[in-house]
Amino acid sequence: NDLQVGCCRLKQDLLILASSQMAAPGANVGRAAVDTVLAALDVGSGASKLLVCRALTEPHFRLVDVIHEEEAEILLQHDLESGGEGRLSDAIMTRTIDTLARFKRTAHELGAASLSGVATQVFRSASNGPNFLERVEQDLGIPVRLVTQEEEGKIGFATACVLADAPIDSKELVSWDSGGASFQLAWAGGDHVLKGPLGSSSLTAALVRLQGKDFVGRTSPNPASQSDISGLRSSIQATLEGAFDVGQARLALADARVVAIGGTPSAFNIASVATGNPCDSPRATIDRSSLASAIDRLLDHSDADLASVGYAELQPDMVL
Repeated sequence: NDLQVGCCRLKQDLLILASSQMAAPGANVGRAAVDTVLAALDVGSGASKLLVCRALTEPHFRLVDVIHEEEAEILLQHDLESGGEGRLSDAIMTRTIDTLARFKRTAHELGAASLSGVATQVFRSASNGPNFLERVEQDLGIPVRLVTQEEEGKIGFATACVLADAPIDSKELVSWDSGGASFQLAWAGGDHVLKGPLGSSSLTAALVRLQGKDFVGRTSPNPASQSDISGLRSSIQATLEGAFDVGQARLALADARVVAIGGTPSAFNIASVATGNPCDSPRATIDRSSLASAIDRLLDHSDADLASVGYAELQPDMVL
């Protein structure tokens, strides 16, 4: 299938929901007024994001005016994978705290009365993840709710509807939300969610281990051979077949309009650079043949080689 990509835009609906609902379960998003300034955070596995905006809730949920949007790449899942102990390091947690503190200052300067957010997969996996989110609230006064992967999929679907300017319960769309540690496919108005256990950081670590190397200390898999990629593809297939009904996913995706969402380090953004389809266009697409050609073209390249052809700011070790 062609894949419509909205990966360079923030998970706008996720962030608005974080501010008006997720951090206060039971709140009604519909209470938000047009002139209400909402600010929220998405503390993800590969990046943390801030959105400050005004929102409209009728006829369906949408943004009226984006006042400010910002993303900071913080590869938390990379840190978790390379640490070897199932914990986030002190260094990465300090960097995240400093970034969120800066986001809070920005939000308040722009008129947001409060700031809240959601956190995703890496905080579900790291043994010290929940304690870190408690620290964020204690030290910064920012409530950050750890959402389940099911919730993440449903919110991702709502995000896809916003990006596609479709009703929030659209039956015509499939959302594909991919991050650093997991992905979600959702359809049928968000009622069906397939939860994938793989992301750009976790697959980078998997490729390094398939090569017989240790990812502790963050070893790069580059240069990677065709044999390496074939092995990774087989590993991905086996993992997915064990995680959910692949046939069900194929049925959902057949002839569907698939809207992809993710941040700068997501697979979609990396693929858009590789295929020459910049995802700052709302109608950017990625097709299977151009992706296969890009993979062949980028084999046997070092990190320095990949940095020289457009990946200097997109983590060359994650490209393949």
